[in-house]
Amino acid sequence: MWEVGFPVAAGVTAEAPFEIRDLPRTLAVVHVHRGALEELGTAWPQMIGWIMSNGYQPVGPATQAFKGDLAVAPEVEMQMPVQK
Repeated sequence: MWEVGFPVAAGVTAEAPFEIRDLPRTLAVVHVHRGALEELGTAWPQMIGWIMSNGYQPVGPATQAFKGDLAVAPEVEMQMPVQK
């Protein structure tokens, strides 16, 4: 399943099939990947390896936030909720 989201101002309403969700704050490991999008397949295992080797455990689904001009200078913020 895929979900796409972005921040909205307080008081904004949504009509079906869209909905507004409040996501709780959580501790997360974040890595900003700069470079070819094809390299994301190796960046995720490296990030998960760092999480495990530094005493953290993943506790929720990973997310990716695509930023900037993906055709010129791809930048992807990789996020994984964790706990110690």
